[in-house]
Amino acid sequence: MFNTESLIDMQVFSGRLTNPDGKLVPDGAYGITLRIFAEPAGGKALWSETFKSVLIGKGVFSIPIMKGTLPSIEVFKDGAYLEIQVGAEVGLARQVFDSTVLDATLATTSAQSALKSDATFSFMKDVDPDLSVPRAVYPASSAVVGMVSTIPGPWGIAVSGEYVYLTGLAPDARRFQVINVSNPDHPVEAGLLTLPPTLGCRLPEIFVSPNNQYACVMTCGTYGPHAQHYGFHVINVSRPGAPTLIGDYRTGPIPFAMAFFGDYAILTRASSGSSGLDIISMENPSFPISVSQLSTPETLYGVAVSGNYAYIVSGWDISISAPVDTCYLYVIDISNPSKPSIVSKRSLGQFPEYITAFIHVAGHYAYISTLYEQPVAGESELLIVDIENPMQPEVRSRTGLDFRSVYTLLVSDRWLYAQYFNADRYDVLDIVDPARPMVTRYFELTDIFEVGVTHGTLHGAISGSYVYVVSESQNLLRVTRLP
Repeated sequence: MFNTESLIDMQVFSGRLTNPDGKLVPDGAYGITLRIFAEPAGGKALWSETFKSVLIGKGVFSIPIMKGTLPSIEVFKDGAYLEIQVGAEVGLARQVFDSTVLDATLATTSAQSALKSDATFSFMKDVDPDLSVPRAVYPASSAVVGMVSTIPGPWGIAVSGEYVYLTGLAPDARRFQVINVSNPDHPVEAGLLTLPPTLGCRLPEIFVSPNNQYACVMTCGTYGPHAQHYGFHVINVSRPGAPTLIGDYRTGPIPFAMAFFGDYAILTRASSGSSGLDIISMENPSFPISVSQLSTPETLYGVAVSGNYAYIVSGWDISISAPVDTCYLYVIDISNPSKPSIVSKRSLGQFPEYITAFIHVAGHYAYISTLYEQPVAGESELLIVDIENPMQPEVRSRTGLDFRSVYTLLVSDRWLYAQYFNADRYDVLDIVDPARPMVTRYFELTDIFEVGVTHGTLHGAISGSYVYVVSESQNLLRVTRLP
């Protein structure tokens, strides 16, 4: 199958490659040359371009090409053929373009098939990835499909099911907002809750329970008389049109992240002499009750739960208010919530001026990103850790990224999305090979807001095929499809 899809002024060529035995070529990076001919065989190429590094997964490649570099539409009216060369191997047969469809796709932004649906590029000899070629990273673009006004200064954002949940930073107008996105093209406000002044929070992160019955809003107040209000508040969202504040939990130490398992929540906390975690019974969300605590010498930050284990990464030394140089991955057995136990503690390496990390677990792997102290220059890093054996987690790869502060991670199938803090950008990584993750494309969150308009800090969340982005200063939620 071969399709062309438009990315504004770019034409994306994508297709499928097979080896002589009919099997799809192996995943990896390949050097590829595309040529367009007027004849099905022989003749002189009318157009040719070489791409040093093209990522292929499940036999499929995708290459953006500037429309202005392609032959004119007139060339295709009398018939034109595409030839592909991978490394030194030229495909056995050229594939004919559908001139009427290509005419439309070159002239407009519609995405239609450019070749017959059964078109396949095969080779006389096996072709394999070239591990020496550099990675190619392409910009991606995606149009806004929906938009709705939000509470003042939106910051915390979470997506669960058909709803987006928001909290704001505005100290004089703290609110919790529920937005129905069952139709992403037409998001609408479903419910609104005005929060008491005691809910002052510098970074009001939101964690939604797996059953979508309640949401927990972190509180680490820094405004006025409520600066010591550390913990979280519980909001009943079972009726999205009428969210209500039903519970409260105080930690004493600063809370950082939360994850749910069964009728329990695990909360990481950071404070001089009190670093560690709380396991909290949420059987009655109106009365969260601590059932156990576990102290650690390192400050714990990002947490994820898989099966009977919690995976937690350490970071900033809160006791001396300074970055640390070593990051650890703790694996904690939570099969008995009343008696959590550390089953392994793995050093992940040295990270100069390192503050903290975020973690996402999917399958047998933990994906960990680093956040660095400002204004330290340099890259963030992505670590992929094999956790198939929780007793002996093994680092499979450590990959440098373009910015110093990765804030959000999400894994969906073979793709990992990394959002950068204060960089307003997502990188998209192919993680089909955990030992060699590859940044394949990126998209700027600023692209979905008007050029020249101040948008303030942007925060995003991904669910399904959509990205939900809030603008702190514009008080807007915009919905766009994943590119």
